[in-house]
Amino acid sequence: MKPRKYSLNEHIFDIIDTPEKSYWLGFIYCDGWIEHNKTLGLLSKDRGHVNKLAYLLETNRPISIKYDSKGRGPYEQLKVFSPYLVSTLKKYGIIPNKTYNHSVEVYIPSGELERYFWRGCIDGDGSFNSFIYHQKVKNKEYEYGKISLDLANTNLDLLEKFKFFVGTGIILKTTHNMYRYRVMLSGESLMKILDRIYSGCGPKLDRKWWNYIKLNKTISLSNNKSDISKNLIIHNHDFQLTKQIIFQEKDIKY
Repeated sequence: MKPRKYSLNEHIFDIIDTPEKSYWLGFIYCDGWIEHNKTLGLLSKDRGHVNKLAYLLETNRPISIKYDSKGRGPYEQLKVFSPYLVSTLKKYGIIPNKTYNHSVEVYIPSGELERYFWRGCIDGDGSFNSFIYHQKVKNKEYEYGKISLDLANTNLDLLEKFKFFVGTGIILKTTHNMYRYRVMLSGESLMKILDRIYSGCGPKLDRKWWNYIKLNKTISLSNNKSDISKNLIIHNHDFQLTKQIIFQEKDIKY
């Protein structure tokens, strides 16, 4: 067999038994791809993130810099050639053209490892946001805030499993892509869900993790304001009733 030009641990995903493996399984499923049943690819706008996958794979393959057709970038890209590694990932549901081919059920690690899988999914193709509303009540002005989380994918079964994991949410078909669905979550309990997924150490996308920390601090500070935090309002949003968390800070989008 021809010796490899670059090092690679092809057996790293043989068993999913660590938070790192579980996280990257979720991230690759939502934001990676398979080429010609031989190559694993990952592209990220977050500097240094693909290096973390390279470290897990024990590869010295250089990270390349890419721009899209509209000149947007730079993006960091890692591509590794390994028919064996690709065949292993296919068993977990990471297959070529997985955007439209859902013939292989997605493998989701169980127990404590599951939250790292969903963290990888959200880091790869999810987002969480906060919104500020202003309202005057008896000549007093209040700022009403709402936080929301969504995860988009073309695999409806994956989103149903995420909804089961968090215990709530509504699944909608996106308007710009008839094959794409989105789980939308909002309300008072959402911060507990984010805590469940993002709290503690372990693998993470630094940008979203630090924004989670900032949001957590914002909510904690607002809940200590006795004259405001007791006023939880309920209104119709995204076809469901959601409790609004009140806090005072500028708009934050993650």
